[in-house]
Amino acid sequence: MKRCAYWKRRANIAKRSADGFHRTVSLIHEISATLSVWSGITITAPNTAITWAIGSVARIRWNHNLGTAETVRIEIARDGVNYNEVIAAAAPNTANTSSTYNWTVTGPATTTARIRLIWTGNETISDDSNVNFRVN
Repeated sequence: MKRCAYWKRRANIAKRSADGFHRTVSLIHEISATLSVWSGITITAPNTAITWAIGSVARIRWNHNLGTAETVRIEIARDGVNYNEVIAAAAPNTANTSSTYNWTVTGPATTTARIRLIWTGNETISDDSNVNFRVN
């Protein structure tokens, strides 16, 4: 959440008093706002039931709104559940809204692999592949 500075608006209103004189009354309106800014990552590849060959170079792709100054950790779960292997500890975002990482695919072979991306700046922001893919 980002807090914005508040704005002041002044309105001068002419008002007739009980004694018949005009007086100017100044009203100040203050507005304070808190904005919620969504940060997110969405894996776009691998996000289908594909096969990546061990030793080949596979392109991991994602969309984000984090900017190019940020990095993500890329993990693989070879059983589709336990992300206990790090592919890249701090892969840079390569463009403002979409990014890629070229991974030389390693073994062991599996039919239930999934990728997870985690923003290194806030580890609550992450995304997992939607479906399993094969590594062989």
